Amino acid sequence: MHRLYRLLFSFILLLVSAWVFADRGGFYYENVKYEAYVHKNNVWDVKETFVINFLEPRHGFYRFIPTKFSLWHDAKDVWGDMQNTEFPYIVDIDDVEVTGGPIHEETEEMDNHIIQIGDADRVVEGLQTYVISYKFKYPDDRILTKDVLFHTILGADFNEEIRHFDFRIEFEKPLPQKSVDNLRWYSGFYGKEENIIPIEYEATTTYIAGVCDSIQPNHAITAYMDLPEGYYEGVEKVQYFWHYLWLALTVLCVLIILYRAFTIDRGRSVVKTIEFYPPEGISSAEVGVIIDNSADDGDITSLIPWFAEHGYLKIDEDKNKKIELTKLKSLPKDAPGYQRQLMNVFFPNGRTTVKLSQLGDKSSEMNGVKSALKNVFSESNRKDLIRTDSSVYIYIPLLLFSTLTIATNIVHFFSFDDIMYAGLVWLLPAVLGLSLRLSGSASDLYSSAINRVVFFLVKFTIMSGVAMMYESEFTDYGSPMAAWEIFLFFLANFLTIELCGRFKLNTDYRIDMMGRLLGFKEFIETAEKENLERLQMEDAKYFYRVLPYAMVFGLASTWARKFKTITVEKPDWYTTAGIYSGPNFTNHLVSSVNDTVRSHVSSCSRSHSSSHGGHSGGFSGGGGGGGGGGSW
Repeated sequence: MHRLYRLLFSFILLLVSAWVFADRGGFYYENVKYEAYVHKNNVWDVKETFVINFLEPRHGFYRFIPTKFSLWHDAKDVWGDMQNTEFPYIVDIDDVEVTGGPIHEETEEMDNHIIQIGDADRVVEGLQTYVISYKFKYPDDRILTKDVLFHTILGADFNEEIRHFDFRIEFEKPLPQKSVDNLRWYSGFYGKEENIIPIEYEATTTYIAGVCDSIQPNHAITAYMDLPEGYYEGVEKVQYFWHYLWLALTVLCVLIILYRAFTIDRGRSVVKTIEFYPPEGISSAEVGVIIDNSADDGDITSLIPWFAEHGYLKIDEDKNKKIELTKLKSLPKDAPGYQRQLMNVFFPNGRTTVKLSQLGDKSSEMNGVKSALKNVFSESNRKDLIRTDSSVYIYIPLLLFSTLTIATNIVHFFSFDDIMYAGLVWLLPAVLGLSLRLSGSASDLYSSAINRVVFFLVKFTIMSGVAMMYESEFTDYGSPMAAWEIFLFFLANFLTIELCGRFKLNTDYRIDMMGRLLGFKEFIETAEKENLERLQMEDAKYFYRVLPYAMVFGLASTWARKFKTITVEKPDWYTTAGIYSGPNFTNHLVSSVNDTVRSHVSSCSRSHSSSHGGHSGGFSGGGGGGGGGGSW
């Protein structure tokens, strides 16, 4: 992936150079001189002199110097084995001074320090001399076995001929003679491990100087020298105070959450009581919300037989088994908003009849019904189902500190961009996981253990992928956190986020209702024929009173089978052109209503239903320095 990024960067840089700056032809470099003084802390004082012959009018000259490069060295991996490892570096370019013209613009862009010299309101011709001075600050190399001099004194991105080039590099600290004897040159097109430009040079322990002529466009010259470890002294290193501070604060938040999660008073537990009848004053749709704190398609469709049983509509089935609804009376003024909204979906503009197959797309209206149903228990005259403990707010500093920990786990001085990258990789999936857990925890009372385990494993797999992506794409050799530490960091945060569900607490009202509803559900699943016969005899409408609630539980077919040998009279709110049979009627009604409503009314989004580099050695254009320039 790093190589892919470098190729992409090179391609974009080529486009930018072509579009913004490059104006090939019309000039050449009469002379280019490179002078540098290398301090013992590997800071280079550079002075570049460009004598350019403009054959056509130009505004001036631009120079860009890469601020990011990488080398490949052998290093130990997390298992202690040596392997070829990429060492990315970011350098600072400071104290830029220019003579020969005004600085039109100086920017940091696309990992390059760009210096544009000239005047947009005037042009120049003939020989022009531009002198650019700057400090090139190498960071700590993070190589434990040696130091290196790997510097490009002429970059590969000068697009015109250079007729004469001379250079001189002086060293504050004398070079070891062995290193001087092993000085290697790489020249030619970028990436070439050869020396095709004849360079006349002299190398001593205090300086390297040389000349060459007639350098063709896009040819680079790079010097490479192995140095003993410790040659460079006082190289500026990244200080990780802030990284460890954010890490410590992250751990503190985790510990606080762990303590609160396991000491919080969760209140009463659900006690299941066997119930034979649905709860009074609560519709089947509201039972669905109590069960999983979600308004689902099945909750809405159960209202059709519920409305019918309460006398608000009747259901007619023609010989083609198409269902038509007829409105018998209006809902009372104090009926919940979701019920009135659903009736308006079925019977708009004063209509009193509707064929379900002709409803058309009602998804936007149904979203409103679901929203109103979901919020019904938050209305002023209803009891809340869920309360959130204030401890959940500890997750805000946890997410902030964990993001900053990741953003500072780098081998250069971090910037705002690093925080943004860390946010994309960690903060967004963490917030998503937090939201999913908070919303999902409300249904833990009802959802099966296998569903919760599967959902947990899916989220864990996704977050593990995020951890591996972060380790491979954003963590460099020498970062304060090793690969295994990063994985543990992600794991600890993931598990801590999973604990947020413990801060969503059921109210006493929901606990009471869940005990009754779970008992009622169990009765529907396990009731014996004798009990059902007795209840049906006591209430001829018993089968139909329970049916909408069985639909919400996903047990409509089970309920119908139990009455296969029990006499159930056809309800007065249902007519059919065929022969009536209780179980067959139930299965057909539930199937037709669910299929029709989902295809014509349900929203498309449904809730869950309650059923650029180098290598060790060198190459032309590699290491620090380099870059290019041109006219504008």
